[in-house]
Amino acid sequence: MNNSRRKKKAKRFGAERPAPQEARTLWLHVDARRLVNGLIFGFLFAACVAALNYHAASKTLSVGVSNGILILAICTLYSLYLVSFERSVKTSRAVIAVGVVSLLPVAAAAWFPVFGIPLFLVPMTLVAFVFGISFSERTAIGASFMLCLLVGVCLRTVSDGSQSEVAPTDLMAVLFAGAAAAALGCGNIRKRSKLLKVGLISSIVQAALIAAVKLKAGQPVSPWVCSLGFINGAVSAALVSAALPMIESIFMVTTDISLLELSDQNHPLLRRLSLEAPGTYHHSLILGNLAEAAGEAIGANALLLRVGAYFHDIGKVVKPEYFVENEGMQGSMHGDLSPTMSTLIITAHTKDGAELAREQKLPNAIIDMIRQHHGSSLVEYFYRRAIESSDGKKKVDQSLFRHPGPNPQTREAGVLLLADSVESASRSLPDPTPSRIARQVHEIINRKLMAGQLDECELTLAEVHRVEQSLVRSLTSVLHGRIKYPEPEDRETAEEEHNGR
Repeated sequence: MNNSRRKKKAKRFGAERPAPQEARTLWLHVDARRLVNGLIFGFLFAACVAALNYHAASKTLSVGVSNGILILAICTLYSLYLVSFERSVKTSRAVIAVGVVSLLPVAAAAWFPVFGIPLFLVPMTLVAFVFGISFSERTAIGASFMLCLLVGVCLRTVSDGSQSEVAPTDLMAVLFAGAAAAALGCGNIRKRSKLLKVGLISSIVQAALIAAVKLKAGQPVSPWVCSLGFINGAVSAALVSAALPMIESIFMVTTDISLLELSDQNHPLLRRLSLEAPGTYHHSLILGNLAEAAGEAIGANALLLRVGAYFHDIGKVVKPEYFVENEGMQGSMHGDLSPTMSTLIITAHTKDGAELAREQKLPNAIIDMIRQHHGSSLVEYFYRRAIESSDGKKKVDQSLFRHPGPNPQTREAGVLLLADSVESASRSLPDPTPSRIARQVHEIINRKLMAGQLDECELTLAEVHRVEQSLVRSLTSVLHGRIKYPEPEDRETAEEEHNGR
């Protein structure tokens, strides 16, 4: 029996399990649909690049054809790179946004010489910032490299603003170095001031390389030409900082900067929760610490877990008195209600929370965690009450006593479900010793596993085990015991202690 259960768990949570309806892989780890979409995007992108450079096209057929082939090859590789390594580029809006942002440096390289603008101002650093914040450092660096190749192919010799010539390869080196410096600094940006610091570093790198390029060509190094590198990096950082909400909306991502702003306890929803449902508010604060530590243990987005924990039960402000942590002196409100009605009230808090979150324009990542933090779990207390009240005369429909779901779709939502379950249950432990806490945490997580609540997220068995260990450590610290202080021997001793003598 134990072996069969372990086999079911291993099959369900294998590290490399395929999705239930995963498409057939045709190239590397890219399925057929994404491969076709990538090729279509590459062809369209190549057509846009060719159109932008039409005014500078060569009059010789052979040169024009060769340039067209190079542009098509680079654009196709660029699109395949994106669909291979950036899975979040899947919606039409994200694809269009990536295409528009990617065209910025190409359009600048094509038209800056026409208007006499120095080509060292091509906004490659801006692209690196946007992709680094929206996706990852790897995506930003890879995209910058491909776009630098594309800029180099589209140019022969260009002017740097002082009417002297610079080789396209030198320009590509300057632009890519600045973009790489910006991309590498986008890994853990939690303050806008750090974004500006990364822009300053990118500026210094570009200015230094511009000076090196000039010395290599045997040309004088003027402060004006070097200042172009500072302008490129600083302006890019400032633009990204100002346009951060728009970038998050277009690419449908949530940055650490926005998450930190949402973690402010003076947020209207959190203030309302603390005033109208203080028990739920206290539970959310503790859960934030538990979930953040568990997320760090498996390399998940710990800050997203903390903020998601703060808001996960925000829907309870609609009817706070119906939840046990907020009952207070008036006692339970479910005494005169049927188990079915009580379940409807309890399970409605996820829907109510999602609606409140949308009204306050919270990020989709937080809204998803509000909806998914119970999955389709059974409300066991009222389900058992319904069975007892029926006396076996009629079968109780279990589906009426389940949360509406959906089940967790991400690692962070899965961790939050586990942390919320064990934190709530730990309150009922009469004597929370470390061994009892560990046993209870293990039993709860095992029930969630066997019920299939984590089937749709990407947590592996090894990660679930690390989450369990983290939750046990955190709960043991939260539920620690206190030494019982002895009673004072007499009144005088008590008064002396009170007066600090």
